[in-house]
Amino acid sequence: MEAMNAHAAIRSVCLLAPAGVVLGLWMWHRPRGREAAAAILATLWQVPALLLLDLAAREFGCWSYEAEGALLLGMPADLLFGWALLWGAIPALAFPRLPLIVVAAVVLSIDAMTMPLLDPVVRLGPFWLAADVAGILLCLFPAQWLARWTSNDSHLSRRVALQVAGFSGIALVVLPATVAGQLGIAFTKLLQSFWWTDLLAVPALLGIAAAQEFAERGAGTPVPLDPARRLISSGPYAYVRNPMQLSMTIVLPVFLIPLGWLPALAAFVILFAYSEGFARQDEDTDHRERFSIEWKQYSGQVRRWWPRWRPMTSAQPARLYVAQSCQSCRPVGEWIMRQRPTALIVTPAESHPGRLKRITYESGDGYSASGIVALAHSLEHLHLGWAIAAWTVRLPWICNCLQVLADACGEMDTRLCNSEL
Repeated sequence: MEAMNAHAAIRSVCLLAPAGVVLGLWMWHRPRGREAAAAILATLWQVPALLLLDLAAREFGCWSYEAEGALLLGMPADLLFGWALLWGAIPALAFPRLPLIVVAAVVLSIDAMTMPLLDPVVRLGPFWLAADVAGILLCLFPAQWLARWTSNDSHLSRRVALQVAGFSGIALVVLPATVAGQLGIAFTKLLQSFWWTDLLAVPALLGIAAAQEFAERGAGTPVPLDPARRLISSGPYAYVRNPMQLSMTIVLPVFLIPLGWLPALAAFVILFAYSEGFARQDEDTDHRERFSIEWKQYSGQVRRWWPRWRPMTSAQPARLYVAQSCQSCRPVGEWIMRQRPTALIVTPAESHPGRLKRITYESGDGYSASGIVALAHSLEHLHLGWAIAAWTVRLPWICNCLQVLADACGEMDTRLCNSEL
Protein backbone atom coordinates (compact mmCIF):
# COMPACT_ATOMS: atom_id res chain seq x y z
CA MET A 1 0.00 0.00 0.00
CA GLU A 2 2.84 2.38 0.86
CA ALA A 3 4.51 1.69 -2.50
CA MET A 4 1.23 2.37 -4.31
CA ASN A 5 0.85 5.68 -2.48
CA ALA A 6 4.41 6.64 -3.43
CA HIS A 7 3.73 5.84 -7.07
CA ALA A 8 0.51 7.87 -7.03
CA ALA A 9 2.22 10.82 -5.33
CA ILE A 10 5.06 10.92 -7.85
CA ARG A 11 2.69 10.75 -10.80
CA SER A 12 0.47 13.46 -9.36
CA VAL A 13 3.41 15.80 -8.77
CA CYS A 14 4.68 15.20 -12.32
CA LEU A 15 1.42 16.61 -13.69
CA LEU A 16 0.30 19.10 -11.06
CA ALA A 17 3.65 20.86 -10.55
CA PRO A 18 4.10 21.87 -14.24
CA ALA A 19 0.38 22.69 -14.48
CA GLY A 20 0.68 24.96 -11.44
CA VAL A 21 3.71 26.73 -12.94
CA VAL A 22 1.83 27.26 -16.22
CA LEU A 23 -1.18 28.64 -14.36
CA GLY A 24 1.02 31.05 -12.42
CA LEU A 25 2.85 32.21 -15.55
CA TRP A 26 -0.47 32.62 -17.38
CA MET A 27 -1.91 34.78 -14.61
CA TRP A 28 1.29 36.81 -14.45
CA HIS A 29 1.80 37.43 -18.18
CA ARG A 30 -1.87 37.43 -19.22
CA PRO A 31 -0.98 36.27 -22.76
CA ARG A 32 -3.38 37.21 -25.52
CA GLY A 33 -3.67 36.41 -29.19
CA ARG A 34 -0.41 35.21 -30.64
CA GLU A 35 1.32 34.79 -27.26
CA ALA A 36 -1.45 32.47 -26.07
CA ALA A 37 -1.41 30.57 -29.36
CA ALA A 38 2.37 30.22 -29.07
CA ALA A 39 2.19 28.53 -25.65
CA ILE A 40 -0.68 26.25 -26.70
CA LEU A 41 0.97 25.18 -29.94
CA ALA A 42 4.30 24.48 -28.23
CA THR A 43 2.55 22.16 -25.78
CA LEU A 44 0.48 20.41 -28.44
CA TRP A 45 3.63 19.78 -30.48
CA GLN A 46 5.26 18.09 -27.49
CA VAL A 47 2.55 15.48 -26.92
CA PRO A 48 3.13 13.31 -30.03
CA ALA A 49 6.84 14.23 -30.19
CA LEU A 50 7.53 13.12 -26.61
CA LEU A 51 5.43 10.01 -27.05
CA LEU A 52 7.56 8.93 -30.01
CA LEU A 53 10.76 9.88 -28.14
CA ASP A 54 9.64 7.76 -25.20
CA LEU A 55 8.98 4.74 -27.42
CA ALA A 56 12.50 5.00 -28.87
CA ALA A 57 14.11 5.59 -25.46
CA ARG A 58 12.46 2.53 -23.94
CA GLU A 59 13.41 0.45 -26.96
CA PHE A 60 17.07 1.32 -26.38
CA GLY A 61 16.85 0.78 -22.62
CA CYS A 62 17.28 4.43 -21.64
CA TRP A 63 14.47 4.16 -19.10
CA SER A 64 11.46 2.06 -18.16
CA TYR A 65 8.32 2.44 -16.04
CA GLU A 66 6.79 0.67 -13.08
CA ALA A 67 3.28 2.03 -13.44
CA GLU A 68 -0.22 0.75 -13.95
CA GLY A 69 -3.28 2.51 -15.26
CA ALA A 70 -3.64 5.66 -17.40
CA LEU A 71 -0.93 4.53 -19.81
CA LEU A 72 -0.53 5.81 -23.35
CA LEU A 73 1.58 3.46 -25.47
CA GLY A 74 3.08 2.23 -22.21
CA MET A 75 3.90 5.71 -20.90
CA PRO A 76 2.07 7.16 -17.85
CA ALA A 77 -0.25 9.83 -19.25
CA ASP A 78 0.36 12.20 -16.33
CA LEU A 79 4.11 12.10 -16.95
CA LEU A 80 3.53 12.73 -20.65
CA PHE A 81 1.34 15.79 -20.17
CA GLY A 82 3.49 17.19 -17.38
CA TRP A 83 6.56 16.76 -19.58
CA ALA A 84 4.74 18.46 -22.48
CA LEU A 85 4.02 21.48 -20.29
CA LEU A 86 7.60 21.56 -18.99
CA TRP A 87 9.07 21.58 -22.51
CA GLY A 88 6.19 23.43 -24.19
CA ALA A 89 4.19 26.13 -22.44
CA ILE A 90 6.59 26.89 -19.59
CA PRO A 91 9.62 27.95 -21.72
CA ALA A 92 7.30 29.76 -24.15
CA LEU A 93 5.77 31.81 -21.33
CA ALA A 94 8.79 32.20 -19.03
CA PHE A 95 11.65 32.64 -21.53
CA PRO A 96 10.16 33.94 -24.79
CA ARG A 97 13.28 35.95 -25.69
CA LEU A 98 16.05 34.02 -23.99
CA PRO A 99 18.44 32.33 -26.47
CA LEU A 100 17.23 28.80 -27.10
CA ILE A 101 20.59 27.30 -26.24
CA VAL A 102 20.27 28.85 -22.78
CA VAL A 103 16.69 27.56 -22.47
CA ALA A 104 17.94 24.10 -23.41
CA ALA A 105 20.66 24.28 -20.75
CA VAL A 106 18.11 25.29 -18.10
CA VAL A 107 15.73 22.47 -19.09
CA LEU A 108 18.55 19.92 -19.15
CA SER A 109 19.65 21.01 -15.67
CA ILE A 110 16.10 20.63 -14.34
CA ASP A 111 15.82 17.17 -15.90
CA ALA A 112 19.20 16.12 -14.48
CA MET A 113 18.04 17.05 -10.97
CA THR A 114 14.46 15.76 -11.11
CA MET A 115 14.54 12.60 -13.24
CA PRO A 116 16.40 10.50 -10.61
CA LEU A 117 13.76 11.57 -8.06
CA LEU A 118 11.02 9.83 -10.08
CA ASP A 119 12.20 6.40 -9.01
CA PRO A 120 10.49 3.90 -8.64
CA VAL A 121 7.93 5.09 -11.23
CA VAL A 122 10.73 5.80 -13.72
CA ARG A 123 13.69 3.42 -13.77
CA LEU A 124 16.60 5.15 -15.45
CA GLY A 125 19.02 3.22 -17.66
CA PRO A 126 22.69 4.01 -18.23
CA PHE A 127 22.02 6.20 -21.28
CA TRP A 128 19.01 8.15 -20.10
CA LEU A 129 20.80 11.51 -20.24
CA ALA A 130 21.72 10.92 -23.90
CA ALA A 131 18.05 10.28 -24.67
CA ASP A 132 17.14 13.46 -22.82
CA VAL A 133 19.61 15.47 -24.91
CA ALA A 134 18.19 13.91 -28.09
CA GLY A 135 14.72 14.90 -26.89
CA ILE A 136 15.81 18.50 -26.36
CA LEU A 137 17.11 18.65 -29.92
CA LEU A 138 14.17 16.86 -31.55
CA CYS A 139 11.28 17.95 -29.33
CA LEU A 140 12.13 21.08 -27.33
CA PHE A 141 13.77 23.10 -30.11
CA PRO A 142 11.02 22.64 -32.73
CA ALA A 143 8.32 23.43 -30.16
CA GLN A 144 10.01 26.65 -29.08
CA TRP A 145 10.74 27.66 -32.68
CA LEU A 146 7.04 27.20 -33.38
CA ALA A 147 6.14 29.27 -30.31
CA ARG A 148 8.50 32.12 -31.18
CA TRP A 149 7.59 32.21 -34.86
CA THR A 150 3.90 32.28 -33.92
CA SER A 151 4.37 35.03 -31.35
CA ASN A 152 6.53 37.11 -33.72
CA ASP A 153 4.46 36.32 -36.82
CA SER A 154 7.56 35.18 -38.71
CA HIS A 155 8.74 32.18 -40.77
CA LEU A 156 5.21 31.54 -42.00
CA SER A 157 5.86 28.48 -44.16
CA ARG A 158 8.00 26.83 -41.49
CA ARG A 159 5.48 27.30 -38.72
CA VAL A 160 2.67 25.98 -40.93
CA ALA A 161 4.81 22.89 -41.63
CA LEU A 162 5.36 22.38 -37.89
CA GLN A 163 1.65 22.86 -37.23
CA VAL A 164 0.76 20.24 -39.83
CA ALA A 165 3.32 17.81 -38.39
CA GLY A 166 2.13 18.41 -34.82
CA PHE A 167 -1.58 18.07 -35.51
CA SER A 168 -0.95 15.02 -37.70
CA GLY A 169 0.90 13.43 -34.79
CA ILE A 170 -2.00 14.10 -32.46
CA ALA A 171 -4.56 12.80 -34.97
CA LEU A 172 -2.66 9.72 -36.13
CA VAL A 173 -0.65 8.77 -33.03
CA VAL A 174 -2.10 10.19 -29.82
CA LEU A 175 -5.82 9.79 -30.53
CA PRO A 176 -5.59 6.28 -32.06
CA ALA A 177 -3.29 5.18 -29.24
CA THR A 178 -5.83 6.47 -26.70
CA VAL A 179 -8.67 4.64 -28.41
CA ALA A 180 -6.63 1.45 -28.72
CA GLY A 181 -5.71 1.64 -25.03
CA GLN A 182 -9.34 2.04 -23.98
CA LEU A 183 -10.29 -0.98 -26.07
CA GLY A 184 -7.40 -3.05 -24.77
CA ILE A 185 -5.97 -3.41 -28.30
CA ALA A 186 -2.29 -3.06 -29.11
CA PHE A 187 -1.55 0.07 -31.10
CA THR A 188 0.70 -2.03 -33.32
CA LYS A 189 -2.46 -3.50 -34.80
CA LEU A 190 -2.88 -0.25 -36.69
CA LEU A 191 0.67 -0.47 -37.99
CA GLN A 192 0.18 -4.09 -39.01
CA SER A 193 -2.86 -2.95 -41.02
CA PHE A 194 -0.73 -0.39 -42.83
CA TRP A 195 -2.42 -1.14 -46.16
CA TRP A 196 -5.36 0.97 -44.98
CA THR A 197 -3.22 4.07 -45.38
CA ASP A 198 -3.37 3.67 -49.18
CA LEU A 199 -6.94 4.89 -48.89
CA LEU A 200 -5.79 8.03 -47.11
CA ALA A 201 -3.44 9.44 -49.74
CA VAL A 202 -5.93 11.74 -51.50
CA PRO A 203 -7.75 13.09 -48.40
CA ALA A 204 -4.41 13.60 -46.61
CA LEU A 205 -3.08 15.43 -49.67
CA LEU A 206 -6.19 17.64 -49.61
CA GLY A 207 -5.47 18.74 -46.04
CA ILE A 208 -1.76 19.36 -46.66
CA ALA A 209 -2.46 21.34 -49.83
CA ALA A 210 -5.03 23.44 -47.96
CA ALA A 211 -2.51 24.26 -45.22
CA GLN A 212 0.03 25.18 -47.90
CA GLU A 213 -2.56 27.49 -49.48
CA PHE A 214 -3.08 29.19 -46.11
CA ALA A 215 0.57 30.19 -46.01
CA GLU A 216 1.07 31.06 -49.68
CA ARG A 217 -2.17 32.84 -50.48
CA GLY A 218 -3.72 33.71 -47.14
CA ALA A 219 -0.56 34.84 -45.29
CA GLY A 220 -1.76 32.96 -42.22
CA THR A 221 -2.12 29.50 -40.68
CA PRO A 222 -5.02 27.11 -39.97
CA VAL A 223 -4.92 27.99 -36.25
CA PRO A 224 -7.83 30.33 -35.33
CA LEU A 225 -5.56 32.55 -33.21
CA ASP A 226 -3.19 32.90 -36.18
CA PRO A 227 -5.67 33.27 -39.07
CA ALA A 228 -5.31 34.05 -42.75
CA ARG A 229 -5.30 37.73 -43.62
CA ARG A 230 -7.07 37.24 -46.94
CA LEU A 231 -10.02 35.15 -47.99
CA ILE A 232 -8.64 32.03 -49.63
CA SER A 233 -10.56 30.88 -52.69
CA SER A 234 -7.75 29.21 -54.64
CA GLY A 235 -6.19 25.75 -54.63
CA PRO A 236 -8.34 23.24 -52.71
CA TYR A 237 -10.59 26.10 -51.58
CA ALA A 238 -11.73 26.63 -55.17
CA TYR A 239 -13.30 23.15 -55.00
CA VAL A 240 -14.53 22.73 -51.41
CA ARG A 241 -14.99 25.21 -48.59
CA ASN A 242 -13.53 23.14 -45.72
CA PRO A 243 -10.75 21.01 -47.20
CA MET A 244 -8.86 20.51 -43.93
CA GLN A 245 -11.97 19.51 -41.99
CA LEU A 246 -13.02 17.22 -44.84
CA SER A 247 -9.54 15.70 -44.88
CA MET A 248 -9.48 14.92 -41.18
CA THR A 249 -13.09 13.68 -41.16
CA ILE A 250 -12.03 11.04 -43.68
CA VAL A 251 -8.47 10.30 -42.56
CA LEU A 252 -8.97 9.62 -38.84
CA PRO A 253 -12.05 7.33 -39.12
CA VAL A 254 -10.44 5.29 -41.93
CA PHE A 255 -7.22 5.07 -39.92
CA LEU A 256 -9.22 3.66 -36.99
CA ILE A 257 -11.02 0.97 -39.00
CA PRO A 258 -8.58 -1.80 -37.92
CA LEU A 259 -9.64 -1.13 -34.31
CA GLY A 260 -13.27 -1.77 -35.22
CA TRP A 261 -16.13 -0.07 -37.00
CA LEU A 262 -17.53 1.46 -33.80
CA PRO A 263 -14.42 3.62 -33.03
CA ALA A 264 -14.25 4.66 -36.70
CA LEU A 265 -17.94 5.62 -36.73
CA ALA A 266 -17.62 7.48 -33.41
CA ALA A 267 -14.63 9.46 -34.73
CA PHE A 268 -16.56 10.39 -37.87
CA VAL A 269 -19.62 11.55 -35.91
CA ILE A 270 -17.53 13.63 -33.46
CA LEU A 271 -15.49 15.29 -36.20
CA PHE A 272 -18.53 15.98 -38.36
CA ALA A 273 -20.49 17.37 -35.41
CA TYR A 274 -17.58 19.63 -34.45
CA SER A 275 -17.22 20.91 -38.01
CA GLU A 276 -20.93 21.55 -38.46
CA GLY A 277 -21.38 23.00 -34.99
CA PHE A 278 -18.67 25.11 -33.38
CA ALA A 279 -16.31 25.36 -36.37
CA ARG A 280 -19.01 26.33 -38.85
CA GLN A 281 -20.49 29.06 -36.66
CA ASP A 282 -17.06 30.48 -35.80
CA GLU A 283 -15.93 30.39 -39.41
CA ASP A 284 -19.08 31.98 -40.83
CA THR A 285 -19.12 34.74 -38.23
CA ASP A 286 -15.43 35.55 -38.63
CA HIS A 287 -15.50 35.52 -42.43
CA ARG A 288 -18.66 37.59 -42.69
CA GLU A 289 -17.14 40.23 -40.42
CA ARG A 290 -13.76 40.34 -42.17
CA PHE A 291 -14.61 39.66 -45.81
CA SER A 292 -18.30 40.55 -46.15
CA ILE A 293 -19.22 40.57 -49.86
CA GLU A 294 -16.28 38.37 -50.86
CA TRP A 295 -17.38 35.70 -48.40
CA LYS A 296 -20.99 35.85 -49.58
CA GLN A 297 -19.94 35.35 -53.19
CA TYR A 298 -17.51 32.58 -52.32
CA SER A 299 -19.82 30.62 -50.02
CA GLY A 300 -22.55 30.84 -52.64
CA GLN A 301 -20.38 28.97 -55.16
CA VAL A 302 -18.45 26.43 -53.06
CA ARG A 303 -20.05 23.76 -50.88
CA ARG A 304 -18.79 22.85 -47.41
CA TRP A 305 -18.40 19.08 -47.87
CA TRP A 306 -19.02 18.03 -51.47
CA PRO A 307 -16.24 19.17 -53.83
CA ARG A 308 -16.99 20.76 -57.17
CA TRP A 309 -15.71 19.01 -60.29
CA ARG A 310 -14.53 22.28 -61.82
CA PRO A 311 -13.19 25.19 -59.74
CA MET A 312 -15.24 28.22 -58.85
CA THR A 313 -15.26 31.18 -61.19
CA SER A 314 -13.48 34.39 -60.22
CA ALA A 315 -14.00 38.04 -61.04
CA GLN A 316 -10.20 38.39 -61.28
CA PRO A 317 -8.91 35.60 -63.54
CA ALA A 318 -5.32 34.46 -63.28
CA ARG A 319 -2.88 34.62 -66.18
CA LEU A 320 -0.39 32.07 -67.43
CA TYR A 321 2.41 33.65 -69.45
CA VAL A 322 3.81 31.30 -72.10
CA ALA A 323 6.50 32.25 -74.60
CA GLN A 324 5.13 31.93 -78.14
CA SER A 325 8.65 31.90 -79.54
CA CYS A 326 9.54 28.79 -77.53
CA GLN A 327 8.85 25.58 -79.49
CA SER A 328 8.60 23.53 -76.28
CA CYS A 329 6.45 26.00 -74.34
CA ARG A 330 3.82 26.98 -76.89
CA PRO A 331 2.20 23.48 -77.10
CA VAL A 332 1.83 23.48 -73.31
CA GLY A 333 -0.14 26.70 -73.40
CA GLU A 334 -2.24 25.48 -76.34
CA TRP A 335 -3.07 22.24 -74.53
CA ILE A 336 -4.19 24.12 -71.42
CA MET A 337 -6.43 26.35 -73.53
CA ARG A 338 -8.06 23.32 -75.17
CA GLN A 339 -9.09 22.09 -71.70
CA ARG A 340 -11.20 25.26 -71.27
CA PRO A 341 -9.70 26.37 -67.93
CA THR A 342 -11.84 28.27 -65.45
CA ALA A 343 -10.71 31.79 -64.52
CA LEU A 344 -7.37 31.40 -66.32
CA ILE A 345 -6.12 33.31 -69.38
CA VAL A 346 -3.12 32.03 -71.30
CA THR A 347 -1.13 35.06 -72.45
CA PRO A 348 2.00 35.43 -74.62
CA ALA A 349 4.97 35.93 -72.33
CA GLU A 350 6.31 38.51 -74.76
CA SER A 351 3.52 40.86 -73.62
CA HIS A 352 4.62 40.76 -69.98
CA PRO A 353 6.24 44.02 -68.80
CA GLY A 354 8.91 42.13 -66.85
CA ARG A 355 11.78 39.86 -67.87
CA LEU A 356 10.65 36.24 -67.55
CA LYS A 357 12.80 33.13 -67.68
CA ARG A 358 10.14 30.49 -67.19
CA ILE A 359 6.45 29.97 -67.72
CA THR A 360 4.90 32.32 -65.17
CA TYR A 361 1.57 32.25 -63.35
CA GLU A 362 0.05 35.42 -61.87
CA SER A 363 -3.22 35.48 -59.96
CA GLY A 364 -5.62 38.35 -59.52
CA ASP A 365 -4.60 38.81 -55.87
CA GLY A 366 -0.95 39.54 -56.71
CA TYR A 367 0.46 36.04 -56.18
CA SER A 368 2.94 34.78 -58.78
CA ALA A 369 4.94 31.61 -59.44
CA SER A 370 7.14 30.28 -62.20
CA GLY A 371 8.31 27.03 -63.71
CA ILE A 372 6.87 23.76 -62.38
CA VAL A 373 4.80 25.57 -59.74
CA ALA A 374 3.24 27.81 -62.43
CA LEU A 375 2.25 24.78 -64.48
CA ALA A 376 0.79 23.11 -61.39
CA HIS A 377 -1.30 26.19 -60.60
CA SER A 378 -2.63 26.24 -64.15
CA LEU A 379 -3.77 22.62 -63.78
CA GLU A 380 -5.84 23.66 -60.75
CA HIS A 381 -7.99 25.69 -63.15
CA LEU A 382 -9.05 22.60 -65.14
CA HIS A 383 -10.90 20.09 -62.97
CA LEU A 384 -10.58 18.17 -59.71
CA GLY A 385 -8.60 15.29 -61.24
CA TRP A 386 -5.88 17.57 -62.57
CA ALA A 387 -6.01 19.62 -59.37
CA ILE A 388 -5.12 16.56 -57.27
CA ALA A 389 -2.12 15.98 -59.51
CA ALA A 390 -1.18 19.66 -59.17
CA TRP A 391 -1.33 19.55 -55.37
CA THR A 392 1.00 16.56 -55.41
CA VAL A 393 3.45 18.37 -57.67
CA ARG A 394 3.34 21.48 -55.47
CA LEU A 395 4.48 19.64 -52.34
CA PRO A 396 7.79 21.32 -51.44
CA TRP A 397 10.22 18.41 -51.86
CA ILE A 398 8.49 17.03 -54.94
CA CYS A 399 8.31 20.46 -56.54
CA ASN A 400 11.98 21.18 -55.89
CA CYS A 401 13.09 17.86 -57.36
CA LEU A 402 10.92 18.25 -60.45
CA GLN A 403 12.22 21.77 -61.00
CA VAL A 404 15.83 20.58 -60.80
CA LEU A 405 15.09 17.77 -63.25
CA ALA A 406 13.28 20.14 -65.60
CA ASP A 407 16.15 22.61 -65.53
CA ALA A 408 18.74 19.88 -66.02
CA CYS A 409 16.95 17.91 -68.74
CA GLY A 410 15.11 20.67 -70.52
CA GLU A 411 17.36 23.66 -69.98
CA MET A 412 14.32 25.33 -68.54
CA ASP A 413 16.04 28.63 -67.82
CA THR A 414 17.05 29.28 -71.43
CA ARG A 415 15.06 27.10 -73.79
CA LEU A 416 12.08 25.16 -72.44
CA CYS A 417 10.23 28.15 -71.02
CA ASN A 418 12.35 31.02 -72.22
CA SER A 419 10.59 34.34 -72.67
CA GLU A 420 13.54 36.65 -72.20
CA LEU A 421 13.02 39.85 -74.11
